[in-house]
Amino acid sequence: MELAPDPNHLDALKLRTYRLGLGLASGILTLLLLQTLLTGPLNPEEQYLFPIALAFCIGFLILFRIYGHRFLPIFEALVYALIFIYDLTHFLQGLNIARMTNSPIDFDRFLIWLAVIYVVAFMYFPTRWAMVASGIFVASLAIPSGYHLWVVRNWLTFAQDFAMLLNIMASGVVFSILFYTLATLKESFAEAISTARTMTKRAEVDHLTQIYSRAKIFEILEWHLVDSSASVRPFSILVADIDDLKHINDTFGHTAGDEILKLTADAMRRVLRRSDAFGRVGGDEFLVICPDTGEEEVQRLKTRLIRAVAETSNPFGKLSISCDAATWKQGDTVETLFHRADQAMYQNKLRNKISSSTLSVL
Repeated sequence: MELAPDPNHLDALKLRTYRLGLGLASGILTLLLLQTLLTGPLNPEEQYLFPIALAFCIGFLILFRIYGHRFLPIFEALVYALIFIYDLTHFLQGLNIARMTNSPIDFDRFLIWLAVIYVVAFMYFPTRWAMVASGIFVASLAIPSGYHLWVVRNWLTFAQDFAMLLNIMASGVVFSILFYTLATLKESFAEAISTARTMTKRAEVDHLTQIYSRAKIFEILEWHLVDSSASVRPFSILVADIDDLKHINDTFGHTAGDEILKLTADAMRRVLRRSDAFGRVGGDEFLVICPDTGEEEVQRLKTRLIRAVAETSNPFGKLSISCDAATWKQGDTVETLFHRADQAMYQNKLRNKISSSTLSVL
């Protein structure tokens, strides 16, 4: 029976996605490199860009293969840095061409991809750092833009250049604010989900024994009743009660009683199957739900549970439980099924007490 919270698979999901992307990128870059080699000499950009990008992809594929998610932060920082350098280089190149030709600035299709850096920043970094990174990028565009407008002073193209550069800066600010808002909402939403899960777990799990609470175990019992009524699949329940827990509380204190409850729950849990549901329904009373289990099998499980608890060492004397079972019958309700098992358990407890009293007299 698993009561641990769901693990966070974000790093594993990132790792799978990056490995797939790096594999595809490696294949595409290899084909492009072969194509350029076959069709003619490489231009200066292709001569360095393709081999470096291919080495980057293959290198991180190997690192991810060997070390798993350990290199994820380095990979993400490098990807952002490469996009930053690529965008800034093309931006400065466009400004330089405009100055050399004394013509209006023309970034061609480069502007379409400029927004990618803001997306990457807020995907890879915490919200505040992403905002800082976006601000640095906007500043790195604004400074050379101001210098370009000051140096060129071509009044024929000034209005057009100024409008284009202003729109680029403004769009960077808008993108940053938009993604910051979305990231903040996402964090708030994630925090709300985490709080809800914590509250749900507190309601479903008994804080002392870390098994299901009374409300949750009876909810599971109700579900099995509905399922068995529809599919006629057998299932059984076990009710167990710790013997003489009041005596332990009175003699050693309630801290000792709490320790006995935890030891008993742990001993029973080690015997139970993964398919069984296990909960605490009262002060010293436990309920076990055994799916697909008939009368004979549940009696064998009962014997194993009693033996496991009896063999548990503790500093407060002999530990034992009274336990008995009931198997689902057509027409049973939660109340009738639990009542049968509970009554059978108390009959066993009574017989054990009578037997112990008789042995004491003898």
